Amino acid sequence: MNNEWITVANAASILGVSKQAIRQRIYRDTIAHRKDHDGTVFVRITEHNPEANGETNGESYAENIGHTEDVSRELIDELRERIGFVERQLEQANERDRENRRIIAGLVQRVPELEAVSEPRDAPDTASEDANRDDVPPEPQEPAERRSWLYRFFFGP
Repeated sequence: MNNEWITVANAASILGVSKQAIRQRIYRDTIAHRKDHDGTVFVRITEHNPEANGETNGESYAENIGHTEDVSRELIDELRERIGFVERQLEQANERDRENRRIIAGLVQRVPELEAVSEPRDAPDTASEDANRDDVPPEPQEPAERRSWLYRFFFGP
């Protein structure tokens, strides 16, 4: 490059960057430029100063894109792994919920059995009372006023 003036499009292809990148350098005044009488913008690329030309650290535009794509792939893979982990956790939580519902349904069905066991028992019968029991029908018992906590929890007071 012998310090000749070239168009923005040619400079972009030589440097391996986009035309917009060259325009930004013109706007920031980091590359030598001039405008022709018909409005065409020309820039000067110098060999001895690659930083002024926009080539920093010896990386070209294509190398930067390749690096960006590699980073993007890594991030996408990481996100996929995390999503898979969260999906597995959600499935385990759903399984636990199903098991809890089965247990609760079984307990609710046994509430009447549990209440019958929790009612206080009468005093043991004596032999003389057994003889009289055959003649007298049993008295109907009133329902217990106090329900078990499990029954109250599911069905109210």
